[in-house]
Amino acid sequence: MIAQRLNTDMDTFTLGTDAKPCSIRTFLAQKGISLTNWRKIKNEGTILVNGLPASISQHLKPGDIVSFSAPVPASSVVPEVGPLKIIYEDEYLIILDKPADMLVHPTVKSASHTLSNYLAGYYANNNITAAIHPIFRLDRNTSGLVVFAKKPFIQHQLASGAINKEYLALLKGTPPAKQGSIEAPIGRKPGSIIERIVDEQEGKFARTDYKVLVQYTPVLSLTRFILFTGRTHQIRVHSAYINCPLVDDNLYGEPGPQSRHALHCWRLEFQHPVTGMKIKVSSPLPTDLLEIITASKQK
Repeated sequence: MIAQRLNTDMDTFTLGTDAKPCSIRTFLAQKGISLTNWRKIKNEGTILVNGLPASISQHLKPGDIVSFSAPVPASSVVPEVGPLKIIYEDEYLIILDKPADMLVHPTVKSASHTLSNYLAGYYANNNITAAIHPIFRLDRNTSGLVVFAKKPFIQHQLASGAINKEYLALLKGTPPAKQGSIEAPIGRKPGSIIERIVDEQEGKFARTDYKVLVQYTPVLSLTRFILFTGRTHQIRVHSAYINCPLVDDNLYGEPGPQSRHALHCWRLEFQHPVTGMKIKVSSPLPTDLLEIITASKQK
């Protein structure tokens, strides 16, 4: 069932010709519209069926075209002009390539110069009316791809784990096998609000698959990681657990000459929640990590 677009203000879906009749609410719920978003559409927005105003109790028949709109809530993110590398964009979502040493979203202590601030500035400068909803976040010092939803219902659909993410990391050491799966529960380290540890008693299930792509030296390997769970610092904790911490990881390994750990979100793949298209994007290793590899070859 492919979504269609009637105009720039409304989102449109068609009830398939082989679908069963149902209410507007049921149909939109099937398309990922949460109860909260449904209430906003019902109370503050507009609903059309086949181009005509519709009541919320109206039932749909196969082939009906449902269009809806709801006001975009005001964002607390202050727009700023700053570096923004756009990898993919359409009217529903945008994918950015985040550099290291930048937060994804403002915090109480760091309310400016974040990826979200720069995205808000991009929207403002280009007259784009869109919400700012990061589907997932990367640590300040992790570089790579981040997806932002422009509409709440897109966030709701993609936040359910529908995005396959792959990371590249430089590890200090040689993993126990060329590829494998690390299953070790992760929990908060006692006395710390930041650091995590493998905790067999209180930790939550965590699985990370890895494959060594290149073993440059006995103490440096380029390794690909795929996450099956999303625990805080999962790759960093699991890498340290197998005695191969990330290069320059000041929390789980040894601090190095650069200020960030060697981790990069390099590839994303998912089905577009509206068009149904397969989205595949990638980002090559940034210069600072390539310099570590180059330096290792010169020793």
